[in-house]
Amino acid sequence: MYGFLDGPHGVFAGNFVVITDEIMDGFRNTGGFDMLGSGRHKIETEEQFRDSMTVCNAIGLDGLVVIGGDDSNTNGAVLAEYFKANGCKTKVIGAPKTIDGDLKCPPHLPVSFGFDTACKTYATLVGNVAVDALSAQKYYHLVRLMGRSASNIALEVALLTHPNACLLGEEVAEQKQSLKDITIELADMIEARSKDGKDYGVILLPEGLIEFIPEFNSLISEINDKLAQPEIQPTEEAILNVLSKENADCFRYLPAFIRAQLLLDRDPHGNVQVAKIETEKLLAATVQSELENRRASGYKGTFSPQFHAFGYEGRAGMPTVFDSSYCYALGYTASSLLVNGCTGLIASVKNLLAPCKEWQCGGVPVTSLCVIERRKGKDKPVIRKALVEMTGDLSQPFQFYKKIRNDLRILDMYRIPGPMQFDMVNCEVSKDRPILSYIKGSAPCRRPLGISSVAREQLRHGDLSDNNHRFLHGRPTTVLGSWIAGQATCQQPSCAALPTQGLIPEAIQEAECSYCAADRRSRILVAQGAADTRFQKEFADAVAIFGTNDIKYHVNKLRAIQWANARDKQPYLFVAQDVASSVVVQEKPNLTTEKLQWLQRHDKECGGLYGVLPLCVGMPVRATDHLDRKRGILKGTKGYVVGRSTIANETPAPEGVVCNTLPAVVYVRFETATSWHVPGLPDANVYPVGTCRRVWYLDRQRQRPKLRVSRTQFPLAPQFAITAHVAQGQTIKEGVMTDLCIGPTGNPFTVYVAITRVTGREKLLIFRPFDAAPFQKGIGLGRDLLLRHLRGDFINWQSLLAKYCEERRCATCTERKPAAAFTTGQWKREDKDRVCRECTKHYADAGTPWQCNVCKLWHAEDNFPAKHRQRQCSFFRVCLTCEVKKPCFKCGVVKAESDFGAAAWKARNADRRCCRECATKLRGCWQCRQCAERKPRTEFTAWQQGREYTQNGTQVCNACTAFAFVCRLAHRTNQRLARLRQRETRHRHAAILEDVRKEIQEIHEARQTSTRAEGPKTDTAHSSNQQLAVGPDTAPPRLHIYICPYCAKSVQSPVATGRVDHRRGNGCGKQFRVTNGLLAGRTYSHACPTCGTVVHSTLASGRIRVTHRNPSGRQCRTNQWRVHT
Repeated sequence: MYGFLDGPHGVFAGNFVVITDEIMDGFRNTGGFDMLGSGRHKIETEEQFRDSMTVCNAIGLDGLVVIGGDDSNTNGAVLAEYFKANGCKTKVIGAPKTIDGDLKCPPHLPVSFGFDTACKTYATLVGNVAVDALSAQKYYHLVRLMGRSASNIALEVALLTHPNACLLGEEVAEQKQSLKDITIELADMIEARSKDGKDYGVILLPEGLIEFIPEFNSLISEINDKLAQPEIQPTEEAILNVLSKENADCFRYLPAFIRAQLLLDRDPHGNVQVAKIETEKLLAATVQSELENRRASGYKGTFSPQFHAFGYEGRAGMPTVFDSSYCYALGYTASSLLVNGCTGLIASVKNLLAPCKEWQCGGVPVTSLCVIERRKGKDKPVIRKALVEMTGDLSQPFQFYKKIRNDLRILDMYRIPGPMQFDMVNCEVSKDRPILSYIKGSAPCRRPLGISSVAREQLRHGDLSDNNHRFLHGRPTTVLGSWIAGQATCQQPSCAALPTQGLIPEAIQEAECSYCAADRRSRILVAQGAADTRFQKEFADAVAIFGTNDIKYHVNKLRAIQWANARDKQPYLFVAQDVASSVVVQEKPNLTTEKLQWLQRHDKECGGLYGVLPLCVGMPVRATDHLDRKRGILKGTKGYVVGRSTIANETPAPEGVVCNTLPAVVYVRFETATSWHVPGLPDANVYPVGTCRRVWYLDRQRQRPKLRVSRTQFPLAPQFAITAHVAQGQTIKEGVMTDLCIGPTGNPFTVYVAITRVTGREKLLIFRPFDAAPFQKGIGLGRDLLLRHLRGDFINWQSLLAKYCEERRCATCTERKPAAAFTTGQWKREDKDRVCRECTKHYADAGTPWQCNVCKLWHAEDNFPAKHRQRQCSFFRVCLTCEVKKPCFKCGVVKAESDFGAAAWKARNADRRCCRECATKLRGCWQCRQCAERKPRTEFTAWQQGREYTQNGTQVCNACTAFAFVCRLAHRTNQRLARLRQRETRHRHAAILEDVRKEIQEIHEARQTSTRAEGPKTDTAHSSNQQLAVGPDTAPPRLHIYICPYCAKSVQSPVATGRVDHRRGNGCGKQFRVTNGLLAGRTYSHACPTCGTVVHSTLASGRIRVTHRNPSGRQCRTNQWRVHT
């Protein structure tokens, strides 16, 4: 087997290699053309045909397989005719290869290989771009994909990723859309999304789009014809002289960079290289101009384009399983055709939607696919390019996209395919076929969908499919109601054929069997409004699971009251007793109103106790604390209320009976592993739950909170709502209700925890409809970091904290909050007047929605002039009072305009507004460069020595000069002391080493003396075990010498592994751990801030507690200090 290098050029040039098994094994099932290379040459001249036949005859070639697109296979057919006419035995067979998808003729030639790989590679990149668009939410990404003459790739990628817009050249040509029409269409979409608060999006377009625009199509065709003439140079002046008037006007209208790109070198076929024309930048420029014109009519959004051009990287990726199998089939087919003496054919494999064993192989005459096309100014036969079908039997992909296009324009329904999978047996994604390869009668068959297992895994990994989202809401889908793992579980042939008939989702739902319809109904897990009967029947006792304590607390109370009313029982509302400390009484003058607000706080903020606890007989409850460990009543143990003691104070209310005085006990029958009995109570497992007291703080966000409140309440909670954190590890038999409206910042993994607490879908109910976008963003950052940490990868935690956990202080509530708690403008403010959303809403509810930027007070709308009553005036809004009077930054007195100069009155920066009186006082004063204070010139005498009398911006006052001198003197003193400390440290270390040497010498001499005195002892009457027993005849234990990490003294100890005691004798009073004769754990060195002595501690930061001595030998008075990282 021979392989010709660099395409057709290798055939007539005789440049080839012998392909051995070793060479083939190195390239098997890989992408790209790096084994032989590719070329854009063609065999056109008589000399090239003759040389090609000579090379084939010389090596005795029986057959030649031409792998390529429409031009290459057309060239192969002409070569086959030449060989046959001249008696050459070499047969020529073609193989369809093009990533553009424009070489097909259904049903005989369904698709070319490489198209599926390229589309899935591009879909992965576009999916990543969509994730970035959702992350930044400030850019429009214009993505240019390959496809000069056909938009097949753009349509396929659009169906895989669901961008906001996809421009198809065939549709533009059919509707005869001009550049202005396309611009208006995109501008309308951008303006509509801006009104919805979305100034971001993803737009796809093929690289050949410009050829389909009527005015450009005529222009490009004429330019191609003119530049085919050798006497015409590719310059703007030369081409304008020979173009028609209409095309010349169009050429002048284009931007300079587009004009230059139209005159670039042509490809070998004489066509303009549209891959080098930046169509996306042309559209961005025209759309930007159109949007600017619309600002006068109310458009207020922003359009920030980002450009992407995905080209040949799509054909260099690892091939999909479909392409790998398809290529093997094409190769076998081509070889079979050659063996049977066929020539001038192109290999064909049909019935691709069936399993590989059912594929049908054969050959198609290339001439039957050819049409006449103009190339280099001449009419030549070429294979007709297969464009996107707008109508007819092969238009199902476009019709499907057309139905969802309007929703994609406004909604964020992005699909993120992720990396390609190659496991044909276990991975359903690898079984996908390219949508545009479907033959007549087929319909797009997407990813197999289920709900019990597949949907759970999709929610877990953040890739919830659109069909599963529709299943949950009871909406029509593109697959059957019993569709799981790529097939219909009803096993009805009529149902299995429905997805392949090109039916719309509504038609599929109507035509499916009763089994599929019943399975579809069982997948509807989203409640159909508040009147859904499942709330009062199947899920009356179900547990609601939420991600946060706020909604959990309120839902738990509301469901408890509803549960009691539904059973005609009287709910008792036990009000907690809050006792405020003296500090709270001083800071909260309106304490009665404050206490009512405290009762609305969730339990986790108030010591784990409910502010208002609704209970009634028979209600399921759970313990919020360990009540009795011996009986197994631990935190979270479930029980049922069976009674209570008498209540002294009861007040009827619409919700129930309000009990401002708590009873002594509430009797609860708990479900524990063992049976027990409390003396004095008749029933088993009934426990008297008494009140408990917990302390909580109103200012718990402070480092040292002081607003202490003591709460008394029963340590119980209704068993109707819990958090996902508490639900972990449980199997809830009563059923689970959850809410999937988690918002853009919610954690999808909490939803996964909630839906996996039940054994089947019949035990799960979703409160309300939800958006699929939060569950299509992929795996969360936290889980990814955890996996990387467990793998031992390096993680820059400081940069992550700075990026995701940055908090800033609100000037009103003084709390530090993340970026989500502020508007974008408030978050970017560098001053101390930043206000969070919560405080802004509080002022708005109070009737003072806007803040004056001068006096910093919040006023009603009427207190501002008409020009400052717009929302966009937030950072330069001035109230009417400050319009008349403004404060002087020097004296702080509010004065009228007449008291200021013209420039000072108009100054937007308050620090530059100085009244006339203060300006007069400051005349003759200089401003110090260090302290920035204005002082009389007499305060700068030290600086004026040796300088001119006038100031030059570097002047420093006498106080700052004296301070700088003291600092320099202190620095030199510290340097001298540092040298003294280093010398003292060296002497101390030398003394320690000398002491250690002496101790080692003494121990060694003592051992030698003991050995000589005792002499050798042997006893043959004892066993070897007795000889090794510890006794007076054995050698003394080995002593290890350590340096105490706390006092740096030498310590002798026989302990090799364990804890060394340095508390006796002259020790420092500490203990430290050792392992195998070495200090265990990491120790850190810190310098005492008082004496400078270096001490050792196991703490890297925090409060360091070490008793040590200063360089003079005395104990330092500082034995603890705080160290910051």
